[in-house]
Amino acid sequence: MFLIILLIWSFIKGIVCDVEMNLTHPLLNPIVYDKSIRSALNHRDVTNVSFDLSLAQLTDVDEKNLIITTK
Repeated sequence: MFLIILLIWSFIKGIVCDVEMNLTHPLLNPIVYDKSIRSALNHRDVTNVSFDLSLAQLTDVDEKNLIITTK
């Protein structure tokens, strides 16, 4: 049973790594990436960028000392 779970886990882990590499490699490859291309018609226009951040596997919160521990 343990061997079956281990094989399934390694297969899923391999698929996730391939998907991540297929996404990041073309985007960040210095040969393909062109930093002069912008998402605006005028190069002086401001481009607003926003992103979200989330914590995974939060294990401990020390509110007094303002410390968050993650795994």
